[in-house]
Amino acid sequence: MTSVTKCIYKRAAGPDKTFVEALTTSPLLTSFELVDTIFQRTQNPEFNRITGLTRVAFRFSDYWRNHTPKDRWDLAVVQREAYYLLVLLSGSAPTLEYVEIPGETACPEEMSEHYWPRLRHLVLHGVVPDRPLIYFVRRHHYAYR
Repeated sequence: MTSVTKCIYKRAAGPDKTFVEALTTSPLLTSFELVDTIFQRTQNPEFNRITGLTRVAFRFSDYWRNHTPKDRWDLAVVQREAYYLLVLLSGSAPTLEYVEIPGETACPEEMSEHYWPRLRHLVLHGVVPDRPLIYFVRRHHYAYR
């Protein structure tokens, strides 16, 4: 996979460690998208090994729409997704230009601890946490303009 520049992963179970290791062999990888993927409890994809991305997108359209409110807010699922999302974003924060993530799993306070000099587009969909998002935008805007 040494010449892969864009990866769109669409499978019910999230990528495993072997898949992520294969992605890290591509120095040209700049875009990583996960579509309708929910991580399993036992997975450890080691997203921290993926760096230098300019575009990251997590889209959960079908999963979030097709589950009951009780399932949608399963705390363990939301926490696991938020953790993997933060790990992936943290490794590429200095190079990311476009980030599209679900508001349910966004971690604006933790994201604001990283340097985002190239970020131009932050797209949050679903339920968006107002207050922490404002904190992230203010800190990012005033610290790096």
